[in-house]
Amino acid sequence: MKEKREIKFRAWIKKDGQMFNQGDQYLQSFLKRCVRLSSVDVPSEHEKYGDYELMQFTGLTDKNGVEIYEDDLIKFFYDGQHWSGVVSFKEGSFYINVDEIISMFRWYDYSEREVIGNIHQNPELL
Repeated sequence: MKEKREIKFRAWIKKDGQMFNQGDQYLQSFLKRCVRLSSVDVPSEHEKYGDYELMQFTGLTDKNGVEIYEDDLIKFFYDGQHWSGVVSFKEGSFYINVDEIISMFRWYDYSEREVIGNIHQNPELL
């Protein structure tokens, strides 16, 4: 039987410079509005105003138990060396973008993955 991945989100609120996680009341209310608006084929507030960046949970954690989301900066060990990159979602899969080259690293190909920040709160790490 296939293991189910928990579907969770977090949101970066651009105008406030704040990150909201799944448990935050603000994010829950925002997600409900998006679902309600998209069900009547009207642009969500995210699309309409560009104030929000939604990031989906990958279903994985790093070596310290930290949940890994889209836009996270990850440090990992692969093929005898250390790498870092940004977690992205494309064509139905999560991948790591390394040095501006789309690298389809499969999650099981490397070890010692660690979240070192995200592109919104830690742009200096890019």
